[in-house]
Amino acid sequence: MKNETLFEYFRKVTTANKILFSPSIEVTDVCNANCIFCYRGEESNQTIRDSLDLVEIERIASEMADLGAFNVLISGGEPLCHPDIKQIIKTIRSKGFAVTIVTNGVLINNSLVKVLKEQVVSNVIVSMHSIDKEVYNQMMGFHGEILSRVITNVHKLIEAGISTQVSAVLTHLNIDGFVELAHYWEKYGVHVNWQRLVPTIDGSNRNLLPSFSQLEGFFRFLGKENIPRQKPGKSFKCSAGMNGMAVSASGSVIPCPFLRKEIGHIGESLKKLWKSSTKLDDFRKRAFTQPVDLCADCPSTEFCDVCIAGNMNATGNMFKIDEDFCVFAHSARKVYYESE
Repeated sequence: MKNETLFEYFRKVTTANKILFSPSIEVTDVCNANCIFCYRGEESNQTIRDSLDLVEIERIASEMADLGAFNVLISGGEPLCHPDIKQIIKTIRSKGFAVTIVTNGVLINNSLVKVLKEQVVSNVIVSMHSIDKEVYNQMMGFHGEILSRVITNVHKLIEAGISTQVSAVLTHLNIDGFVELAHYWEKYGVHVNWQRLVPTIDGSNRNLLPSFSQLEGFFRFLGKENIPRQKPGKSFKCSAGMNGMAVSASGSVIPCPFLRKEIGHIGESLKKLWKSSTKLDDFRKRAFTQPVDLCADCPSTEFCDVCIAGNMNATGNMFKIDEDFCVFAHSARKVYYESE
């Protein structure tokens, strides 16, 4: 466990032993934003939106508890658009789970904050991709003063003592302003996470990818000690289907929220699916043994955290590299070693 948090240790052990650790429940497809980078692409623009009802969520949570899950991530769509979100939080917490909620923060209000505090929700992750109103609105598909409302709502969470993080997806529109975003929330003890953009199947968001020079500047801001780095390897190391899975608002069971490849449905037993699904077993075997195309002799492997969902969306093959991962890895490596 040296240099690992307890959470990281359990995640590693559960992945190695195929123990469900941190599943996701997408409680609704309804969303009050229209993010131009959304990894769900055309799926996010469907006219008919699904939502899980309380009976389904109670059953799903019970089955996840039987499988020994520790943390449940509540997401969407925008989960706060679900009319029963407060009861959903109470239901999932009643099973003994730690709960993380991912939200754009627009619908946070005092009554919800009270429930989050009473239920001792472990973490609220608020998507905020810029502290600049124009950039924020452009990325989220909003108009007007929504950003100021969300900032106020995050402060409500902080004042209530609720563990809160801010998360930003990096694009060429907002990456240069990440410093300002991070510095603003640093004053209030809020950590700002960053995520790479996950390409859509239709490729509609690829024009938003940051450039090599922008990534260089970003990694210099992070500093050498904070540049993500891992041991080089010749196979994918992905927790999808190994210690995690997601249930979509339509009831589909998928390996992870980013990989929309159905492996079952909530009409089946989740326990049976997790333990003996041939689809899931086949996925696991391939995801953990398939050689990584192009990567064996790459000098930047230690800085590359390839995502098979990203590969699948970009190339149609989980194991054919989306070369935009290479841009991230090469820029990180250049900055990491430039002072040596």
